[in-house]
Amino acid sequence: ARQQNLSIVISGDTAGWLMPGGCTSNQSGGLLRRATYVAELKKTGDLIYLDAGGAPGGASAYHREKVEAILAGEKRMGLAAHNLGKAELALGAPYLREAAKRLGVPFLCANATDAAGQPVAPAMIELSGGGRKIAVVGVVSPRSATSGIKITDPKQAILSALGNGKKSDRSLIVLAYLPEDELSTLASSLPEADAIIGGPTGQALS
Repeated sequence: ARQQNLSIVISGDTAGWLMPGGCTSNQSGGLLRRATYVAELKKTGDLIYLDAGGAPGGASAYHREKVEAILAGEKRMGLAAHNLGKAELALGAPYLREAAKRLGVPFLCANATDAAGQPVAPAMIELSGGGRKIAVVGVVSPRSATSGIKITDPKQAILSALGNGKKSDRSLIVLAYLPEDELSTLASSLPEADAIIGGPTGQALS
């Protein structure tokens, strides 16, 4: 297929904020601002919208209502995949599976399983845009494990998701919710990836 203009937008660390907090002048958070940015880019060609994780601001019923509003907003923007970060996993595997089904949110995570060893979400999604094929794999830090969720080594989970390795006709994007030291180690040891993007970032990204 002929290659065309393709934009890839990746958000993360929304942390429950539906609107910018206002405590600094350069905050990039807020669904409305993000939606406006995505809508403008869609006018220029194909667009793939992904989230690296960190959408919930907590695990209470109140925070679940807020994160569901965020996920609904992401869906309206055309979300292709939402990686599970530490805050998402704190909500528990049963809730995440139910919310994914009820809200139609494409959660992604290659290295998180429940206590029974069942995946919490799919490991990889294959997308296309701009005449290109793109594989997206999501991982989370082993430090995010809970009593009900086990997390395996991110690199091995990515390679396992790829099967026989990266196909030459597709690009690989890794959404990695890892602290900086783990993110750097992963990036230096995974030449198969065209881009490794993650957090925590400290504030919401647009």
